[in-house]
Amino acid sequence: MTATDTAARVLGWSASEPSAPLPRGDLTGAAGLADPGRDVTAAAARLAAVTAARLRLPSPPLGDRGPVGPGPVLLAAVIGARTRPREALAVAAAVPRAGSAFDRLARHGVVAPAVARLTGPLRAAVLDASPLTGLFGTPSRAGEPAAEEELERLLAHADGRTLAAVELAGVPADAAQARWRGDLLDGFRLADRAFVLDVYEKALRFHGAEHRERLAEAVRDNGELAEATAAWWRPLAALERSHRQLLRARPGLVGYPAGIDFARRRARLAAMVREAFERRRS
Repeated sequence: MTATDTAARVLGWSASEPSAPLPRGDLTGAAGLADPGRDVTAAAARLAAVTAARLRLPSPPLGDRGPVGPGPVLLAAVIGARTRPREALAVAAAVPRAGSAFDRLARHGVVAPAVARLTGPLRAAVLDASPLTGLFGTPSRAGEPAAEEELERLLAHADGRTLAAVELAGVPADAAQARWRGDLLDGFRLADRAFVLDVYEKALRFHGAEHRERLAEAVRDNGELAEATAAWWRPLAALERSHRQLLRARPGLVGYPAGIDFARRRARLAAMVREAFERRRS
């Protein structure tokens, strides 16, 4: 099996059956990925269109008719060759920066269903090459700036704003994702508070029960999950203090007092711990 064959199998899997076992292959003749042929190029374009449809984006997505670049094909080959991490990392290093909206969507389409099955440096390399996946999931530390830039790009378009709010509104998968989303929203709180409120309104309107359940779990945990959940609620707590009238003007933004109270209590506790530590040092 050649590297191009591997890429073709993974692209087809991503487009049609991402819940099935992830295909495996090798990277024989990896140089051929530079010109994979018409069928593989078409498969990458098809994956971009399928991903846009899954995310309910119109065509062309975000008004961008640019083509799919070589990145999705390279990433598909890397993912398929994951059992050969040294070779796969070498190919991953050749993935160029994400380009058009279709290119970014194709990358997300191939990376998002596969990233949970990757580990270590290969996982980080693949995730860093798909900033949209990092934005909606949990980026590596090195990939955080690109994920933030991806959000800025989405916020420049009405469809992108809606997509970002919907994707970020769900209950975080774990503590790391809760902290990432909380920090992300806090970073956009001053520049685009309307978007931040959109996220929380969708979160509480469509996922309110799940967020309340997570909050109760965090209260019982009193550890990493508690800190991360408090970080998720912290931007809303800050906006409730500075722009309370904006929260009250949103009919879907209900059931938040317990969450912002939890965030404030955790912040006070952290301040008390820091103060006690400073006293002991002095």
